[in-house]
Formats: sequence, C-alpha cells, structure tokens
Amino acid sequence: MKLNQISLSLMVAAFAAISVPASAADWNYGAGSIKDTGPVAVPVPAPVPIPEYSARYYFRVDAGIGLGDGPEASESGYYYGGDASYGRRELGDGWLTEDFDTFVTFGVGVGMYISDRFRVDVTAETRSRGEVEIDGNYRFETVELHGAWEDVYGTVHDKTSVSGGIFLLNGYYDFNRGPQSRFTPYVGAGIGFAWNELRRVHGTSEASWDCDAGGCRAPRTVRDSQHVTDKTHDLSIAAMASVGLGYRINDYMLLDMNYRYLFVDSTDAGFSIRGEQFGGDSKVSIGAMHEHQLRAGLRFDVN
Repeated sequence: MKLNQISLSLMVAAFAAISVPASAADWNYGAGSIKDTGPVAVPVPAPVPIPEYSARYYFRVDAGIGLGDGPEASESGYYYGGDASYGRRELGDGWLTEDFDTFVTFGVGVGMYISDRFRVDVTAETRSRGEVEIDGNYRFETVELHGAWEDVYGTVHDKTSVSGGIFLLNGYYDFNRGPQSRFTPYVGAGIGFAWNELRRVHGTSEASWDCDAGGCRAPRTVRDSQHVTDKTHDLSIAAMASVGLGYRINDYMLLDMNYRYLFVDSTDAGFSIRGEQFGGDSKVSIGAMHEHQLRAGLRFDVN
C-alpha cells in the first residue's frame, strides 16, 4: 500500500515537471516573448512620379525693326495757277518724297496653348511714324489784261505723318514643344487691322510783281496764303506671316526670335484748301506697305 502511494506521488511530480515549461511558453497563445510584441509592419508603396504639366497660357512682349519697300504715295485734287496764262496745273510727282524706310515696333500679347503643337495669341503693338512730304515752288504769269499782268511765285509745303497701332489674331505651329524642349522652331500667320492716325499740315504762299510792257516793278507783294491742319483716323487691313525660334530660359520664360512679314493696306488723308487761285479738295494717298521685320521678345508661361 505504501509502495503504491509512493509510486503515484512520483508520477504526479514527473508530469508536473513536464507540463510547466509548456504552459509557460504558451501563456500568450504562442505570440512570442515580450520583446516580440509591438505594431505589425505595413509595407511602404513605391513613390509615384509627379507628372510634368505644360503651361496653358502665356503673356508676351516684343520689339522689332522693319525694313521694306516704301509705299507709293500720291496727291490728287490740288491745283495752282487758276489765272495763269497757260491754265491751271497740278502738283508734279517729283514734289513728293516718302520716309517709310525703317519702322520700330513695340508690342504685347496674350496667348493660349491649344496643344503641344498649336497655339494662338492676340497682339497689340505701336509703330514709329512714317511721313509723306510735298515740297516745291512754281512760277507763272497771269493772263494779260489791258497791257498789264502779274508775275507770280508760289511755294508749297505739305507734310502727312502716319502712326498708330496694329492688332492681330495669330496662330502658330510649334515643331518641338514640351517641358524638356530647349529649342522650339515654329511658323505662324495672323490677320487683323491697323489703326491709323494721320496728321496733315499744308501751306501755300504766293507773291507777285506787277508787270507791263516796261517790265516788272518791285516790290513783290503777298498775293495769297493758305495754311490748313487736320488730323484723322481710319482702319485698314493688316496681316502677317512669321518663322521663328523659341529658346527656353527656364520653366516659365522663353526667348522668342523671329522674322515677320507684315502687310498693311493703304490709307489716305484729305481736306479742302481754299485759295483764290489755288487749292481744291486735296487728298494724299499712301499705298499698301510690305514690311520685313526682325523681332525679339519674351514669352512668360502661366499654368
């Protein structure tokens, strides 16, 4: 009996020795030791590249110098020698000179990129003044009356100046545009109108000597003098064609260099001159201008 009790006690002790380590290891249901506790790690996704967007709009400033064929200028309606022995005369073509050889332009504009290849803009610019001058003198004898006549000497000075602005709607094709494009060649064309301011100043003065069969006698006396000034405005068609190169200075600024052919249609300035024996409804006409320009400017991109 005693032996059986001893054997049973030994079996219980052995079982306890085996069971305690297993229970110690499984007290937190197999989650590991305290050093293994903490938040579960979350995988970090790969960085997404930020897309590069092209600008949507732009502003521009430009300056240029133009050389070209001067427009043909003419005058009609003016006459002198209303009482000349040979009848009235008109001004000769040799009396007119034009100064349209060089033009300087300054302009601004706003534009929009339609796509990576196409863009449009609206521009406004001023241009330097062009001039048409009429300078000359004439001399004639009046019709003899009762053996007497007048020896008449006249001078004419007339200046018409043209200035104003040009307003164009332009379209362009860019051959290689994008955020990484340093050089962008392009071609363009545009149409619009020119606003012309014409200022005309005219002066005619006549003096004469009294003459008869014995000759002409001094002093010379003022016979007639007329001075007229007028300023008018009108519109004429304008158009352009260009080829150029854009150079990207930074992400928001481009240097724009281009050649531009500019067409501006004809205009005229007229008024009435009322001398006793000269004058009339005089009109100075300025023909169409064909100008070849070299231009440079800056474009500022705006998103």
